[in-house]
Amino acid sequence: MWKAYVHRKGIIEFGAEVPERAVLLAEGERGLIERVVKQHASSSISPGKLIAVSVFESSCLDEALDEILDFKKTIQRALAKAAQEEMEIA
Repeated sequence: MWKAYVHRKGIIEFGAEVPERAVLLAEGERGLIERVVKQHASSSISPGKLIAVSVFESSCLDEALDEILDFKKTIQRALAKAAQEEMEIA
């Protein structure tokens, strides 16, 4: 199963395993996970990297954790919507 995860500084990555100290955002079919996460992330701050901007801009650990949880909720809602749309098409 493919996973998307975010680090404390807001860097988002994908892989089969979530590294220590990273937070799982979502897991599932690779194409769907990557498409949805990329729609909600930014690459403008650091070219070649996906960033959760609100996490990147947080000023302290507590704020970063709140932003990570909010971003995770956003991704989860978007994934549910995308999965439902794919089922309706099929």
